[in-house]
Amino acid sequence: MTTLVALSTKDVIVMGCDSLGTVSREMIAPEDLLQYFDLDGEGKIKTDENGKPLLSNFWDHIYSHKQNIPYSHMTHVDKLFDLGNHVGVMISGIISIGDRTLKSIIQEFTFDPDGKIQAIAKKLTDKIQTYYEQEYPHNEDQPEIELLVAGWDTTDNRPKIYRINFPSGSIKLELNGSYGISFGGQYQEIARLIFGTDLPNMNIIEKRYESLLRRFVDELKKANQNIILPNLDDFLEKFHIFGLENPDDTSSNQYWRLEGFSTNIGNFSEQNAINCVYWLVELMVRVQEFSDSMPTVGGDIHVAIIDRKEGFKFVSEESYKLQGHITPR
Repeated sequence: MTTLVALSTKDVIVMGCDSLGTVSREMIAPEDLLQYFDLDGEGKIKTDENGKPLLSNFWDHIYSHKQNIPYSHMTHVDKLFDLGNHVGVMISGIISIGDRTLKSIIQEFTFDPDGKIQAIAKKLTDKIQTYYEQEYPHNEDQPEIELLVAGWDTTDNRPKIYRINFPSGSIKLELNGSYGISFGGQYQEIARLIFGTDLPNMNIIEKRYESLLRRFVDELKKANQNIILPNLDDFLEKFHIFGLENPDDTSSNQYWRLEGFSTNIGNFSEQNAINCVYWLVELMVRVQEFSDSMPTVGGDIHVAIIDRKEGFKFVSEESYKLQGHITPR
C-alpha cells in the first residue's frame, strides 16, 4: 500500500508520498475455517441436520475469509512523477502491469501543454487502461491502482486534483479550483486527525447509534404496549447520524461531522504547505513503524511543488546514492 497526499493553496499544489512498495497476497488463516470441522473426532467436515457438509460453498465458506496480507517489500519505489510543466501524478497499488512498470508508462506519456487537467487525466487513464486490460482480462482477478493527478488548469488558472481508479478506469474530480487536501492509498490515521474520525469508526458509531435506538424502542414498547412508533428503519434512513445537519432541509449540503483539524489551507505559504504534506506522510510512516502488522507505508518521503507560474519541481532530494557519493537524478 502507499500514502498519497496532495494539498492545494492559492498559489501552489504540493504532492507527497512514501517510497515503500508492498506486494500482497490473498490468504486465509486456518483458524478461520476451524468452525467447519469436527475437532473432537477425526477432523472431518461438520454436517447439518440434513447431512449436508457445512463447508459446501467456496465463495461463502472459504473465499469470504480471505485477507490481503503483505508478504514482500521493495524499497526506493518511485511513486511521484512530473507529467509536464504544471501537472504531477502519484500512484498507489501495483507498480507493474505485466512487463511494464507504471513508471515507464507514465514517463513516455505526452500531452498538449495547453490542455485541461481533465483531458490529461483522461489521456493518461486510456494509456494505462490499454496495458491493464491486456494483462488483466475481465474474467480474472483485477488488482487495484489509484492515481492522484494534480495541476493548474491553463484555461482558468485554478488548481485541480483528479482521482483515477483501476480496474474501473473511473475519473473523479476531487478539488475543483478550491483549496484543501486529497488523500490516496492508505490514510486512516490521517483521516482521524483531519476529520475527527475515519470510515471504519463512522461505521462503528452508526451501528452503536442504531443498536441503542432499537433498544430504546423496545423499552418504550415495554412501558406502553399501545404506543404508536414510527418505523425505525425509515427513521434511521432519514435521520442518518452522519447525514444532513438539518434532515428537514433536503436541499442543504451541510452534513453533520465530528470536529477535526482546523486551519486555513488556502492561505498557507509554500513552506507551510511543504511542511504539512511531509508531516502527514510521515505520520503514516510512523504509525506503520509502530503497528503490530507488517508496514505498508515507509521509506524516504518524496515531495514536489507545482507553482502556477514555475511549474513542477521536486523539493525532496532526488538522487542516486552509493558509499557517500550522490548523483542527482
